Amino acid sequence: MADNCKQGVEAQKEAAYEKSFGLINKPYVAASAPITNFQQAVLKSQIGQSRPLNRKKMFRVKKSQLVELKIFGVATTGNTGTRFQFQDQPYLRFKPVTGIETFNVIDVPTSPTGTAIVSAAQLVTGYLTLYINDVDDPSSVGEWIQNVPLTILKRTQDQTAGVIAPFVRQPFLMAGQTVIWDKSYVTLSTALANTTDLSFIFNVYFEK
Repeated sequence: MADNCKQGVEAQKEAAYEKSFGLINKPYVAASAPITNFQQAVLKSQIGQSRPLNRKKMFRVKKSQLVELKIFGVATTGNTGTRFQFQDQPYLRFKPVTGIETFNVIDVPTSPTGTAIVSAAQLVTGYLTLYINDVDDPSSVGEWIQNVPLTILKRTQDQTAGVIAPFVRQPFLMAGQTVIWDKSYVTLSTALANTTDLSFIFNVYFEK
């Protein structure tokens, strides 16, 4: 009787896990060749939905790329724009993205191009929209991740003048979607009004 109850509890746990993360017993089959087009990337992201892995294991870094979004300064008036599109990222084309994080100037003072990073106060005005495939519908591509506050992409804790900048403890994990970067963008609730160049930077984790 006790064994039956234990099996029933385990079955409920398994059902709850599969509802959230996909079938446990469905094997993950790695791509036999490099991904070279968007349709292959969609198929890869769908396979990723049924991996028998928990969240912690899922965030083991395989590959990463730093993406810089530069906000060019405008003399005298400052840059009054509030929507900035990413450039194409050739290294990330057709790559299943598993996570993204961002930083402010306290964490990383300058970008690899030598540009100053946005401040903590500037970072919290930003929202990220990603143009991606829908893992549940291969024929659907669009802005399926919209207006994500940049605050929830920041995992490093820092403090300035006794004030702790907003941050989160858990990484922002994705389901292996492919991002079309030149159709993705950051929206600002308040213009930076910068007269010199500033950059948002994003560490993008991916597979294959």
